[in-house]
Amino acid sequence: MLDEIHQQIKDLTEFDGIDLKVKHGDEILPVIEKSSLFISYDYLLNDDSEFSFNSENFYEKHSEFHDNRTDYQIYFDKVKSICSTRFDTVKQDTFNFKVVSLNKNFREVLKNVYDVSGFKAEQTPAFIEILLYTNKKTNRAPRVFGFLGNANVIYILFYDPFHKIFDATKPKL
Repeated sequence: MLDEIHQQIKDLTEFDGIDLKVKHGDEILPVIEKSSLFISYDYLLNDDSEFSFNSENFYEKHSEFHDNRTDYQIYFDKVKSICSTRFDTVKQDTFNFKVVSLNKNFREVLKNVYDVSGFKAEQTPAFIEILLYTNKKTNRAPRVFGFLGNANVIYILFYDPFHKIFDATKPKL
């Protein structure tokens, strides 16, 4: 089965001249359930906003559960764990990885790196959220958002240190 999938990908890229990197408006291929995930930073928000990985919050220690570890360190440990596991297993709650729908806040931040307006369903990728931790003492609940592209690539988009994108208790952006 896996050999067949690899052959299909090879055929797709060689004969049709298709690049597996997802580009705006491309049709998104389905996720391969029994294969690992990979990370890409091609659409990473790279500005000085609060949702950027350039934010000082990403390099500070705030977790009550991960002593002496920065969000940066926690993130890379989480990504290592996710990428060494098959997609059908990563979807389970133990990885704090889930597919999410677009809300108003998500769309607003997403506009800075990937415009999905006017796309057909097959062109709109599945968006994901990776929970790093929740710290009830300091109201921090950092999340990392991305989308699933072709060949099980996760395109990391942005970092939400205070869980503002999906927090129903906070004012909307």
